[in-house]
Amino acid sequence: MSLRLRLVPYALPFAAPLTTARGIVRERRGVLVTLERRGVLGCGEVALWPGFGSPAAEVETALAALGELRLDEDSTTTVEAATLAAQSVTAVPEVRGALLTALLDLVAQAHGCPLAALLSPTHVTILAVGALAIDVADAEASVTKGYRTLKLKVGAAEPADDVARVQRVRACVGTAIHLRVDANRAWSEAIATRAATDLAACALEFLEEPLANPTPAALARLRTTGGVPLALDETLGHGASEEWLNPEVCDVAVLKPGFLGGPIATVALGRRAQASGLGVTIGTAFESAIGRAMAMHVAAALAPGRACGLGSPLATDLAEMPPIERGEIHLPTTSGLGVRLGAGGVGWA
Repeated sequence: MSLRLRLVPYALPFAAPLTTARGIVRERRGVLVTLERRGVLGCGEVALWPGFGSPAAEVETALAALGELRLDEDSTTTVEAATLAAQSVTAVPEVRGALLTALLDLVAQAHGCPLAALLSPTHVTILAVGALAIDVADAEASVTKGYRTLKLKVGAAEPADDVARVQRVRACVGTAIHLRVDANRAWSEAIATRAATDLAACALEFLEEPLANPTPAALARLRTTGGVPLALDETLGHGASEEWLNPEVCDVAVLKPGFLGGPIATVALGRRAQASGLGVTIGTAFESAIGRAMAMHVAAALAPGRACGLGSPLATDLAEMPPIERGEIHLPTTSGLGVRLGAGGVGWA
C-alpha cells in the first residue's frame, strides 16, 4: 500500500521583525511535508533561509518532483529502509531531510519510541536551550526566565556599535551567563579581527561565522589573533570536509539539521565533529515547531553538553513544542516527533 504524501506551504509571522546581517525579516515561510500510513501521520518540513543550504531553484524543483512521489509502506519499517527511500528520491539535502524526517516519524511511531531513540540508544532527555537577545532589556528578561546562554546577532550595524552592545549585555548579565555572538558572515577578516580583539574581554562562548569569505587559513589566523573561540554554521552546510572540522580552524560546530540532509546525516556529522575535538550545538533557522522538534531529537541523540537553539520568535506556529522552563526543554515521552496534526490545527501530543 502506498503512503499518502502532502505538501502544504505555510507563512508564519514573527512576534517582532527580526533584524539580521542580511536585512529585516517579518515572516517565516516553508513547506510542511506529511506522509500518511493507515491514518498515522509523519511530518517534516522544508524551510529555506538566505545564506544557508541549496539554491532556491534546486529546492523548488525537488519539491515539485516530490509531489509526484509514490512510496510504499516498506519504507517505514526500519531506519535503514527509510534512509534508502529518501536517498533514492532526491539529492537536495533540504528536501531529502524533510522526507526522511517524515519517514522516521512513522518508523518511530510504529516502534512506540521517540525519534531520538532511533538515532541513538543513549540519547538524553533534557536539553539546555539558549535564548536570542537583541539588547540589554532582552538579555535581562531571558536571564530572569532562567536562561543561562544568550546569543546576540551582529553585522547589521557598524562593528563598533555591535561590539559596544555586546559589552553592555555582558556587563549587565555578569560572567555566569554564556554569551554567543553570531555575525552571519558579515565581516572582512580585518574587521573581524578588530571586533574579536575588542570582544575578547567579554569571555564569549564563541563568535559564530565572522568572515564573509571564510577559508580554513583565514579562520585559523582569526582564531589565534582575535583571542576568541570560533564557531562554524553556514560553512558546514556547504560541505563539511575535514579541513573545516579542525580544532585549529574552529572550536564549535553549529549544526542545523534542516539544511544538512535531516536527522541521520546531522548525527553523523556531529559525531565526526566531536571525534575531531570540536564542541557541537544544534540550531535552527526559525523553522516551525516541526523542524524544531526534529532538531530537538537530533540534539538529544548527540548529547552536546551545551545549550541548543530550539526556541522560537514566531507569533504563531504549526504545533506546540514542549515548554522551555528555566532554560531547559524535556524530550516528549510520546513516540515519533511527538506532534499531531488534527482538524483543529496542530497540537502537541
